Formats: sequence, C-alpha cells, structure tokens
Amino acid sequence: MSRRFGSPTPYDDVEGRRRKQKRYMSRSDEEISEEMDTGGLSYRAGWPTLQPLPLDTVSEGTRTHIPDAPERLEEVKSILATQDLLFTTGISYNFTYRIPRDAGEEDDMSQYLTLLFTVDMSNHRHKVENTIMRIRTRFRDHESTAAVHIECLDYRARNSLTSFAIRHTEVDVHNQWGATLPIVLSSLGKHEWLTVELLRRGLMDQDSKDCQPTIVITTPTARDSKWSKTVVPSILAGISDTAPGFAIEILFGVTILLGRKQYPASAVVDSTSYVKNLRMGFSLGLSNDNRGCIVSRTSNGALGVGNKTLDAAPQQMLSPATLDHHGHLGTLQKVLKELSAQAADGVEEARTKFKEMDEEYKKCDKFARGIGHVYAGSGRRTVTANKYATDEDTGKSKEKKKTMQATYPFPLDWALIRLDRVHERDVINHLPDVKLPRNVTSNLVSGKRCHQWTTFNVSKEDVRVAKYGRTSGWTLGSINACLIAINPKSDAEIAGVYGFSMETVGACFGVANSRGAEAFLESGDPGSILVHDGSGTQLGLLFGVTSGGQGMAMPLDLVFQDIKKITGKAVTDPPYVAPKLVGLAKYELAE
Repeated sequence: MSRRFGSPTPYDDVEGRRRKQKRYMSRSDEEISEEMDTGGLSYRAGWPTLQPLPLDTVSEGTRTHIPDAPERLEEVKSILATQDLLFTTGISYNFTYRIPRDAGEEDDMSQYLTLLFTVDMSNHRHKVENTIMRIRTRFRDHESTAAVHIECLDYRARNSLTSFAIRHTEVDVHNQWGATLPIVLSSLGKHEWLTVELLRRGLMDQDSKDCQPTIVITTPTARDSKWSKTVVPSILAGISDTAPGFAIEILFGVTILLGRKQYPASAVVDSTSYVKNLRMGFSLGLSNDNRGCIVSRTSNGALGVGNKTLDAAPQQMLSPATLDHHGHLGTLQKVLKELSAQAADGVEEARTKFKEMDEEYKKCDKFARGIGHVYAGSGRRTVTANKYATDEDTGKSKEKKKTMQATYPFPLDWALIRLDRVHERDVINHLPDVKLPRNVTSNLVSGKRCHQWTTFNVSKEDVRVAKYGRTSGWTLGSINACLIAINPKSDAEIAGVYGFSMETVGACFGVANSRGAEAFLESGDPGSILVHDGSGTQLGLLFGVTSGGQGMAMPLDLVFQDIKKITGKAVTDPPYVAPKLVGLAKYELAE
C-alpha cells in the first residue's frame, strides 16, 4: 500500500482483525454508544470513530461490497421513518466510500465503506445518536454491512463547511487574532501541524456575519484523539481572554502542495492545448517529470544564472506536460478503438469521426511541445519582509523601513524559463478563451490581457481576485486580511527545506473561494497567477492550499524583488502600475 510521509502508522494485521471483530461483537446499545465518534463536531456524528475531515466521497462501486444494498437501504429508510426524520429537510442516505486524503491507490476500498446520511442537525441532533444505534443494530446482523461505518452530517455541510475570508472592516477580529496567534502557537508546542489560519466557518445557508471566527489547524495527526481530548481544550482555555468568541477546528492534511481532488490528465488537456501561444493556466512541466528533478547545492539555496549543474543537465520545459500529454493521447486511443469497432459494424458516421479523431491524434502526437529551459530559480527559500513591503507610487521595495513594522518569513518558490524559439512557441499574459461559470459574478472576461502587476492592501479594503488554473479552471475569491501561519517541517514535499520552526513560523496570504465550500485551487494548480477581479492586474503567485480550502499566495512584489536579487536583472515586463489606477485603494503601510 502506498502511503505519504506524515501519515499515521497503520494497525498491524492482528490489531486490525481484533478491532474489526470487536465491532462485530458490539451487541448492546451501551456498547454501541461507547464506540460512537467523539470528535465533538456539532454538525457530524457517527459510529465508530470516524476518519478526520476533509474526506473525499465516492459512491461508484459500493454494490461490489454490498450486493444486498437495496434491502439494507430499505432498513435504513424504515428506521428514519420511525425516528420521524424521513421527510425532514435535507434528508438523504446512501452507501459511499469516505476516503481520507492519505489513502493509497492500492488501498482496500472496503475499509472506507460508510452509510452516509444527512439531516438538519440544528433541529434534529437529539435524534441522531439513537438513529445511528438502530442502524448499527440492523447492520451487525448482515455480513455485508457488519463492518460498515455509519456517518451523519448536517446536509449543509455535506461537502464542507462554508469558509469566508476575514474582511478589512473586522478590526476587532484582527486585533484579537494578533493577540491570540502567539498563544495558539505556544499551545501547539511539539504537536505536528502544517498551517494555522483564521476564517469565518459555518453552514451553507449562513451569511459571513453569522459564521463564527474559527481557528483552523491542519495536521497530519488529526486521527489522534489528543486533539479533541487535550489540545483543543487547552487552546480554548488559553485564549478565553483574548478571543472568547473564537472556535477551533482540526482538519487532516499531509501536505500544503496538493489539493483535494485527483483529476485524470485527460480532463485538463485537449486539442486547444497544442498551440503556439501559451496562456495562463496551461499545462506545463519539466521534460523529466517522470524521473524526478536535478538537485544542485548552492551557497544561498537559490539557482542562479550560469549554475554549473544546470548547464550540465539542462531542464527543458514542455507544454502540455508529459503526464497530461500521454493522458490525452490515451483518451484519444480509447475513443479511436470504439469508433473503429462501430465502423466495422457499418456505422458510416463512425468512419467520418474516426478519420477526424485520427488526424487529431497524429497532430498531438507529433507536436513539438518544447518551450524553453530553466534559466534561474529561487529554490525553496524564505524572505523576511513586512506584510506590505512596497512603495505604492514607485513599485520599489521599502527595505530601509522594514524594521519599522512587523516582519514575517514568506516562502519563495519561483523559476524563470528562457524561451528557446519565441517565433514557434511563446508565453503570453492572457487569460484563456474559456468562459467563466454562469453562477459566478465577475468583472473579468475570458481572453483578457493581464499585462501589468501591482500591490494590494487587505487591511484597507476587500480585494477580490481570480485565477485560472491547470486543473480546476476558473476560481474567484477574496484575499484574507489575516495571514496564514506555516510550519511545514512535517510535510514530505518540502520536508524542512524552508527551515520553519516554532521560533520562525512562516507566513503567506490566504485566498478564500467565493463559493464558500470549495477549495480555491486543486492539485496541479500551484504556479497559477492571482489576478485582480476586474482589471486583471497580476497580484500574486499561488503555491499551495490549506485543508480549510484557502489558496496560499506569495505577493508578487516579493517574487520580483527576489528575482532581481538572484539574477541581477529587474522585471520590466509585466510593468508595475499604481493600485489606484486599476481600481484598488491607495497602498499604505499598515500594522
């Protein structure tokens, strides 16, 4: 079984069988009650101890493990009716796989089998425990469901709680967070954690003002009962004076560099990806992305111009990336095979489509995907800077005044690519010609030219933003006025390379999705440019995502300042433009 670094050690076979047998043997209501989940979430209940959120939900394939699913679901329906829940708001019930984020591709899916039902927990929570016990009593008598987990969620939190960014007008919350974060970090002590963020979190039908300010802690050890029994109560006691109205939520995560979903390569590449001019959000990758990366030790951790290791082993950049390219070709081959069979049966339309598809396959297969080679890069380093570190009028660093304000270690992770033949393949600062979703409101238009960059100040105004990513496409949101704290030393992907610790906790800006319950970016999206919703002006570089769904962004001024430091060359394209000229408020140092 494949497993990411940072995930808990699984039970051995003997312990696994013992625990499974114990679940089979729980006979009385008292025994079932003792085995109920004790996570302490008001919108969730279940039997036995549930996997920590967030989880992916998959319904396809459950009949393989529960062939008598219709009969078992009829029993569930009968129990819900007896409990006067069957015709209440939000009721639903079905067998699913509830899959944790560290699940291996070869995992036995039966261990994730769950009877998931939703109700209005605000009005009916008092009925939920008894309902779960009645379902468990029925399920234990059938071999197909004897080990099936039972989970109840508030229907408004089926996918996730809704998240809202903290706004600039919430001055009291800002002040409370400033006094509270040090206490939280101190309480975490030697506990493992990846990020600490502050959001307003609530149910789907709640407005932001009705959602409680919530400290969201992402940790690879969320399964450990110490969080609900010891750590969270300790933190709540510690912040009772500075932030008595704050809640705490513990979410599971093993890395900040991956999103919630795994998209097949063929889902993000089509014939429009094989063109001369690459736009924002196109698939990009190194030529050796199947074999790993080239490593070079440098004095400052950065990859400067003329690096000998890089010169000896040039790193070519391709678009589409190799895995995406092969995935698309595989999809075309599958369709061609189906069309060939239909044509053999005399379907004339299939013959025509086969010819068209075959031409597309040959075009993509022979396409020269090369763009250029890596020229320089930041390496995984940090830069100590103010939250707002640039002169608004000139676009230049306020390095000399840095000590006048609080400073934070911001992570850096950028690379410059030297384009080999711009007359054959070029990269342009345009959004793709993909329409925005109908259910979002935005001042952007597809294909817009995003040819300038600027600074922003979320302590002075709400900053609405957008991105177009390789995987998830369009996402709109708002930059959080409260920074995210980062401590990824337990993260396998970046395992300590940034040097963050309890003494030097990293920081970055967070971006909450305007659609609330959805993450701002997904796996394959990091590297996307964050742009101002309206003018399209570039604001930041996205590099990760929290389990709370916030996109993690480096402000573009720090990126460009570091490029000058490493290469000796200033970025002139895109040019800087003052915030007030693109609809943003006058930029001022704050805090």
